Amino acid sequence: MNKEFRLFLLENADRGGRPADSELFLRRAASLYGISEPALQAARICKSQAGKPYFDNLDIYFSVSHTDGLWACLMGPVNCGLDIQVIKPCNYLKIAGRFFSAAENAYVRSQGLEGFFALWTRREAAGKYSGRGFFADLPELVQDGCPAAAVCLPGGKELAFIDLDLSAGQQKVSGTVCLPAANRRDWHEAYFFI
Repeated sequence: MNKEFRLFLLENADRGGRPADSELFLRRAASLYGISEPALQAARICKSQAGKPYFDNLDIYFSVSHTDGLWACLMGPVNCGLDIQVIKPCNYLKIAGRFFSAAENAYVRSQGLEGFFALWTRREAAGKYSGRGFFADLPELVQDGCPAAAVCLPGGKELAFIDLDLSAGQQKVSGTVCLPAANRRDWHEAYFFI
């Protein structure tokens, strides 16, 4: 089995599609990751008490995100988080004012819409990593006026953030991978289309 992280992408995925479609995509990604068909057929997709999905009886971790027809799945040997977002107009100053710290708000005011999405995807990816969602207790996501490359969670666990640019044509897509800092070396910028 694979010992590094892989990012699987599916373009033109209909977010409004049947829930079975996401499971089908996830199982296809796991197959490409190296999980045997018999093991995949026997595995169920379950959810933790906090709502984080996982495969029972498989020693892999994953995080799924989708935005405007793009479906993505990060798969790896240890816990991970992923968020992708199409960068499109929104009331980002108001949203940042409600959910972000003073330093994060200052960053958004100076960097605009793209700065907002850089922090939003970090927060979402960390929330998916922890299984506690967007409102998980996170440290400051801006350090020295820039988005943090790593943060230390309460309890001492250090997380690394990796920025993704999945833009294609006119559509700008921002994303963030979140994984344990100790496993940062296991990330290689390679995307696999399914």
